[in-house]
Amino acid sequence: VENYSFFKITNAPDVSSAKELFKHNKYAAIICDYYLPEGETGIDFLKFVRLRSVTVPVVFLTGVDSKDVAIEALNNGADFYIEKSNLITGDENNFHTLFQELEKLIKRKSRNNLIYHEKDIRKKIDMAFDITDHDIKNCLTVIELATDCIQDDYETLEKSHVRDSLRNIMSSVGVIKESLKSFCEYKQLENDAFDWHSVEDIVKRVSKQFGSRLEVRSMVKTGLSINTSRFIDKVFYNLFDNAIRHGNAKKISCYSSFEEGNLILTIIDDGVGVKEGFEELIFRRGYGNNTGYGLFFCAEVLSMTGISIKESGTEGEGARFELVVPQ
Repeated sequence: VENYSFFKITNAPDVSSAKELFKHNKYAAIICDYYLPEGETGIDFLKFVRLRSVTVPVVFLTGVDSKDVAIEALNNGADFYIEKSNLITGDENNFHTLFQELEKLIKRKSRNNLIYHEKDIRKKIDMAFDITDHDIKNCLTVIELATDCIQDDYETLEKSHVRDSLRNIMSSVGVIKESLKSFCEYKQLENDAFDWHSVEDIVKRVSKQFGSRLEVRSMVKTGLSINTSRFIDKVFYNLFDNAIRHGNAKKISCYSSFEEGNLILTIIDDGVGVKEGFEELIFRRGYGNNTGYGLFFCAEVLSMTGISIKESGTEGEGARFELVVPQ
């Protein structure tokens, strides 16, 4: 480690200490072991980190025969894994690989964080490709590891382990398909065409797609139209779908109002709401899981014509999304 002094390293003796450090400090990257004192594992800490940040790179240390741990780490948002036995041997090349990978991850995530705030859609599409490429490579690694688990001990492997491995393979295949589909849709924003869309018609069309699963009340002023992307239906669909899937909502209400010349479209559900402190994080690419673009896509679609979106609900009382449409 002394040879890589350009990294200022902070150590945490257990998960609870690591959580406290992460809450009160900013880190360029995290190296995490699986086995940690006091009962909690590195996976517990990884989940804690990913709920609060999708940008900080996490490298996971695993044992020689810990393919299941590597799979679980990658499935929960780790960026890279390395067998710690390779480091313990003291082989300089292995340490070099670890810190070289850390440097690459830090640079990539820092660059993407800067592009995230850019207005240039071309740069944003390059960023989206970079993220999608990384997600797919991680999924392929999971598939490779799960296949190895089956091949290594095919004769003695319990059926439950085979099922787990196959489940991981199918899950990763699903992530790859969804990531490619979402990226292709996102790329279309480069040549997007804008037009006028009736807000009432948008709500009606999207509501029909949910049938009896969701009761939608529209109290939007008659005759309102907004000039925006052809993907506007997908924006509303994502908001409604998230209300059901993540908030267990049964009802949604849509309102319109005017404030300082802007149109405010408010979408409120009766679900569990967004956890306090996570109102901005939910619009980041990759938040919650590694499939699709979700609310990140919604924010991007709206921003193309200067429409902003924010979440202003109260945890436990339902989500509240406000779309601010300039005059």
